[in-house]
Amino acid sequence: SAPTAAGVSARYRRPFAAAWYPDDGRPEPVRSVCPALVRDDDPALDVPRRFASECVVANVGPDPAFDGQPFVHGPLSFAWDGVLDRYVELFEPVLLGRLSTETRALTSSRTPAAALFMTWIEHLQGRTDADGMADALEQMVGSLQDLALSHGATASFAVVASNGQCLVTLRTGTDATLPALYTVVASEPGAGLPPTGRRVATEPTSAGAWTSLDAHSLTVFTLEDDVAGRDGGCLLY
Repeated sequence: SAPTAAGVSARYRRPFAAAWYPDDGRPEPVRSVCPALVRDDDPALDVPRRFASECVVANVGPDPAFDGQPFVHGPLSFAWDGVLDRYVELFEPVLLGRLSTETRALTSSRTPAAALFMTWIEHLQGRTDADGMADALEQMVGSLQDLALSHGATASFAVVASNGQCLVTLRTGTDATLPALYTVVASEPGAGLPPTGRRVATEPTSAGAWTSLDAHSLTVFTLEDDVAGRDGGCLLY
């Protein structure tokens, strides 16, 4: 049967593991990868948080900027890495000032990432499809880049968003220093992914030939129709 996916990506080097489990409830992972301090036979793999999905977004790390990420609303997940220079002065009033009362209630966090997440939700206007997610990211980020440039500030974005069926990534910014996003596919030796799987991360988290996502790129990663039904198809951030 097709495995379900469970895992986390690491912003910093801390113990973590990504594993894929059969959908019949058995506790033994079909395949696992533990690039940090956890071993493949670690008993912690038997008691994971499980996500029955073709596409998973997760994050762990000590950086306060990552508190609460990924943000989740229904099938939607959102994670951001980057810089918003002079955030309180320039960006916070614009982001928070335009939110509806309903959207403000989605999270108690008021970090820059939370403000971006809520603003993205408003730009979606109820859409959850891949094109809608991509359009909303472009609209939000484009307006914030214009604001930054008009005030001589820096704004950079490495965003990963998901609707549970695809990953939408956006890597861009107002200068040459951009946050990193990398990807690797299952065919790479040592990648630790089921067949047809793909991982996107802020830093390489396993063996294999990771490639950097292009600067100023918007990418939609989907499970192709001809492989979506095969065992192991998944997308993981």
